[in-house]
Amino acid sequence: MKLSVQKLTVLAMFSALAYMFMLITLFHIAFVPSIPFLKYDPKDIVITIAGFAYGPMSALIVILIVATLELITTSTTGIIGWLMNVIATASFCCTASWFYKKTRSKQSAIIGLVCGTVALVAVMSAWNLIITPMYMGVPRSVVAAMIIPGFIPFNALKGALNAGFTLVLYKPVIAMLSRARAGIDSSISQESALDASTIAVGVLFILSVIIAAVLLARA
Repeated sequence: MKLSVQKLTVLAMFSALAYMFMLITLFHIAFVPSIPFLKYDPKDIVITIAGFAYGPMSALIVILIVATLELITTSTTGIIGWLMNVIATASFCCTASWFYKKTRSKQSAIIGLVCGTVALVAVMSAWNLIITPMYMGVPRSVVAAMIIPGFIPFNALKGALNAGFTLVLYKPVIAMLSRARAGIDSSISQESALDASTIAVGVLFILSVIIAAVLLARA
């Protein structure tokens, strides 16, 4: 992948924005109260927008930068947390970006985000079985019992919320950066694939997640 100075500058801006999103929500959101270390933060939205604009490899660069900054500044889980952070974010953001990059259409955006959510659920179910027993100091059977009631609904809600906000915010963020002359390529700033109907789908995703999270919290 060829990285121009302009692209590096924009990716650095996305990295800083994603890191700020993480800092602003250090309180995070626990979708599954029974597993308090599963907490949502919105940095994946920014990284997915970067991936939609410049492709999955660019998203991966931003992921590695932000995860490393978190490791150095705010993480309490060390290298294990860094690894799980990278895997979780990449499984969603890079998958969604790969699908969208193929045709840059409304359909590919929605399909990519749905596939990103499925990838997030599947990948993190597997990796939690591998890593979480070491992190929690418990037998693997204990973690296995948490997969269906805990890890799967958390990652499904997380992916759906990321998908919704990506659909809603992609065009406004790209337009804002373009107006600010932040180095956004004109072909990207003029994209019309994500129109009003796509934003409506994003809002539907967000509302669905809010309703599901409330019901899950009351269960």
